[in-house]
Amino acid sequence: MISFRYHLVTIVAVFLALGLGVLAGTTVLDEGLVNRLERQTQVLADGNATLRERIDAQADELAATESFAEQAFVALAPAKLADHDAVVLTHDLVDATAVDRASEALEVGGASVEAVFTLQSRMSLRDDDARAEMATLLGEPANTDAAALRAKALERLAERLAFGPGRPQANRVQEDILTRLLSAGFVTVDGPGAGETLAQVGGPETIATVVGGGPEEAAAASEVLVPLVGDLRLERMQTAAGQPAGSEVPFVAEVREPGTVASTELVTVDGIDRPIGQLALVLGMQRLGSVVAEGGSYGPGPDASEVIPPLRPGG
Repeated sequence: MISFRYHLVTIVAVFLALGLGVLAGTTVLDEGLVNRLERQTQVLADGNATLRERIDAQADELAATESFAEQAFVALAPAKLADHDAVVLTHDLVDATAVDRASEALEVGGASVEAVFTLQSRMSLRDDDARAEMATLLGEPANTDAAALRAKALERLAERLAFGPGRPQANRVQEDILTRLLSAGFVTVDGPGAGETLAQVGGPETIATVVGGGPEEAAAASEVLVPLVGDLRLERMQTAAGQPAGSEVPFVAEVREPGTVASTELVTVDGIDRPIGQLALVLGMQRLGSVVAEGGSYGPGPDASEVIPPLRPGG
């Protein structure tokens, strides 16, 4: 009779032999597999090294381009907008860096930035309290639609900035609309215009730059900024619209759409937060206010027709 111990030893021997066979087979297979993987890894490493070299070269080229753009901006922008007052308009959802760069460009160009006006999110009139307050502010019936009130407020603001504080306000609330919007918190102001000179901001010699776009969460800003650009141009105010480089919100593209403002009457700038965009803003506004009186779409963005406007002979 075969003992249990014999069965146990036999079973262990079978599994041991099977394990040794599998181990021997995989060792042979692994050698070929490892060699192949090593070759593929080396190819990938060589490719990555080449890509790194290209990236480093492009980074150096970009840095050189940015340096050149900064020097060109400093050399070409000064005095191009001398004798002009300027206002910058934006929205509280828009990145402040782009607004600061636009203001800086105008100042380097020789313009006097009188005020930076920031339209607040409540200007969209999405809640009943804001809508009722705006109706009272504009002297409109309490049940007036929010969209109609918003459009009216933007039209009045554009008119006020284009003509200044001295235009007759026949059949309208006589108090300055700009003061009323500021007092009600629909608009805030920074810069010299925040002081005693606010009452004098605006007028025929004033130029306007509207800054929008930016991260995706700034999309709601276009609801008020796009029509504001159109209203400013309808009032014949010399106007530019700009957005930062890499903007996720197509503010400039919306402004350029048919039925908004003709591109020949407006300066639009992609990358207004970069030196080349700042230069495009200054030269574009100069061209718009000259005897040529032509606008255009400028900047490093893909939808711009030119990086900067054509340079005049002698700069």
